[in-house]
Amino acid sequence: MTYRTEFFHTYDGLRLAYHVIGTGRPIVVLPTGPGLLPDYLGDLGGLPRLTNRSLVFLQLRGSGVSEIPDDPATYRCDRMVEDVEALRRHLMLDRMDLIAHSQAGDLGLMYAARHPDHLASLALVTPVMNAIGVEPSADEMRESMKLRRNEPWYEAAADAILQALDGDASMELRASYVPFFYARWDPEAHAHSELNSERATRVEAGFIVDGMFTPEETRRALYAMEAPVLVLVGEIDLAPTVELAGRAVKLFTDGQLVVQPGAAHMPWVDDPVWFCNEMARFLKTSVGAR
Repeated sequence: MTYRTEFFHTYDGLRLAYHVIGTGRPIVVLPTGPGLLPDYLGDLGGLPRLTNRSLVFLQLRGSGVSEIPDDPATYRCDRMVEDVEALRRHLMLDRMDLIAHSQAGDLGLMYAARHPDHLASLALVTPVMNAIGVEPSADEMRESMKLRRNEPWYEAAADAILQALDGDASMELRASYVPFFYARWDPEAHAHSELNSERATRVEAGFIVDGMFTPEETRRALYAMEAPVLVLVGEIDLAPTVELAGRAVKLFTDGQLVVQPGAAHMPWVDDPVWFCNEMARFLKTSVGAR
């Protein structure tokens, strides 16, 4: 994958990096992690070629070649919102199209609640949505796991998930349940999972703070937002489930739910053509693409 790395200074003077793939009006992409490099996102199934747009992947503070802040409190999700806003201003976009994957869903949602007038569209791809109080219960997680019960790796991965639910967040355990993230646990998926294995632990540790989210306030702000919102989930994803995503999409005035058939948590890996076509369709109808 060929990309170029560029830099900008954010609100507190920190120098942050971003990767650019393609040419044309930028689409800003927030990677999961936190503390994970955006390389695992590739080119989102060939999205730049299909849309004639560029993808701009933010390296979160403390990740990759982005500088490490002196104040670890700035790793908080609600504080990183202003890094996203600083990137928008750097790119000289009045309104931007924003894509957020997995745990970056919370960052995207909080950005939308705080800066709704600067969004042309928001695409949440298999998102975590704690910021709006939409999160699976332990029982819902157990039920969604059963969709994969015929897989040869199921028992070991399911046991690892249960340990994670009990509070074990180790990388070793994460490696045991990563097959749940893919529709097929084949050599391609295994190779891709290696891109999803190294994280800046300092960023991950500081991203979520107890009591940080105010879901009711955030939901009110998002309901008043005019930009269209896409919630794209995999049919067999562990979290969010289709049912959970359906509850979330009702919180937006212009919300769309799309379920990718047979996909899990990395839908652009499971079926890049299907994923890319659906994303291109949504972006074409957004204000930012007109």
